[in-house]
Amino acid sequence: MSYQKRRNALLQSLKEDALTTLLITEPKSRQYLSGFDGSAGWLLVHQDRHIILTDGRYWDQVERQCPEAELFRFVPAEPQTFSAAVAPILQGDCAKAESAGTTCSFAIETDGMTLSLFRCLTKALDEAGVEYTESEGRVTRLR
Repeated sequence: MSYQKRRNALLQSLKEDALTTLLITEPKSRQYLSGFDGSAGWLLVHQDRHIILTDGRYWDQVERQCPEAELFRFVPAEPQTFSAAVAPILQGDCAKAESAGTTCSFAIETDGMTLSLFRCLTKALDEAGVEYTESEGRVTRLR
């Protein structure tokens, strides 16, 4: 099955729960949906695009393994964490959706996420005013 078909199955699952976007931090799930097998990175799956966030060690690898993905080039100096980097992306997506008269419903796939990471991420999202819900097992069920 192609990565696009896998993402489409995920998007159908999201749609059934009235969600538009899912953030995946678990490496096996990220690889299953995108093909990117680097050790550091997050995947953001949205209705019309998918974004891989990773640092400079993996930029060339993402471009080789996932040419159809948008690459967010994380630079640790600004911002310091993936959590702080993803919040403005989601904030922008929600603003675009609202201006187009559609909804923005974002979920965090919590599988494999440490409590510390979850707290850091939700703090960044709260500070950015991004509403979210938790999702568990969604990608695992597809795999």
